[in-house]
Amino acid sequence: MNKKADPTIYALSNGGDDELEVLVQTEGGRFVALADTVRLPPGGQRRLRVVFAAPGPGDYNGVLLLEVKKLIGGQKERV
Repeated sequence: MNKKADPTIYALSNGGDDELEVLVQTEGGRFVALADTVRLPPGGQRRLRVVFAAPGPGDYNGVLLLEVKKLIGGQKERV
């Protein structure tokens, strides 16, 4: 039986002067981010929800990847 837990909420903020586009991915199968892209206005904040669903008791691991698109050359930087 799959049991869904309450989502974990992460606060993302942008202390810079330019809008940021953050690409979101999860690795670990049982974790799902509820957005694949978050746009942060200058000086702004956004919330990112991540949900975990386990088939039963046990230990589970996952990775949350955040990539920020750089303004010059369209490069990405993992944070």
